[in-house]
Amino acid sequence: MARTASSFAQQLRASLRQRDFLAGLLFLFLGAVTTLEGAGLHQGSAERMGPGYLPLRIGLLLAAIGLVIAIKGARGERAGVERFAGLPILAATAALTVFGFAIEDLGLIPASALLVLAARAISWRGRAVELTALVVVLAAIVVVVFRYGLGVPVPLWPTWGA
Repeated sequence: MARTASSFAQQLRASLRQRDFLAGLLFLFLGAVTTLEGAGLHQGSAERMGPGYLPLRIGLLLAAIGLVIAIKGARGERAGVERFAGLPILAATAALTVFGFAIEDLGLIPASALLVLAARAISWRGRAVELTALVVVLAAIVVVVFRYGLGVPVPLWPTWGA
């Protein structure tokens, strides 16, 4: 009996040293807090979402992912994430921020071009022709989705002179 408890304690200590286990517990904790906060708000329906609709569901999903990662970490298995890719995440966040600030003053098409250029700023691999094609295709998709699909009243071009 004492040997089993000692073995369990050693296994628990080894699990606590696992980064995946601790990361899973963190996700589980954040998911639980988000779920509890979201559950206290009006849910609404999928058609008319209330303020608690997304927090509750995202919290449940985050808690479930955290539980899976924690269990894998406790077993000594790797969760599959080897290296944190901070620079691409930062570039994507910066690109979306630039797009958000530029869309009203510059218009949808130039803001879309800035989005592509800001996102590609960390890696300028490729030719100018490919980058130009990416800007044109993305701008066309953004115009179709935002302007015509969703009906968002955003100008396509700068309105400085108007």
